[in-house]
Amino acid sequence: MGKKKSKKISDSAYLKLQEMITDGLDSVLESMNEVLKNYPYPEKKAGTKEKPPIIFIEKDKDKNKEEKKKD
Repeated sequence: MGKKKSKKISDSAYLKLQEMITDGLDSVLESMNEVLKNYPYPEKKAGTKEKPPIIFIEKDKDKNKEEKKKD
């Protein structure tokens, strides 16, 4: 298999690309901060930790036994 030769870009092109990426990331961070400022956080009581509900899934053991007997 042949190796691909990597193309080198000029320093000015690299700096321009880096500047574009930095500007893009800055604008994303600003947008996220605005969203978080406006997000309505529910009030919590001090010292309480909310836990998500636990959902148990029960399997019917009797049905599994009957299916095995039929096979």
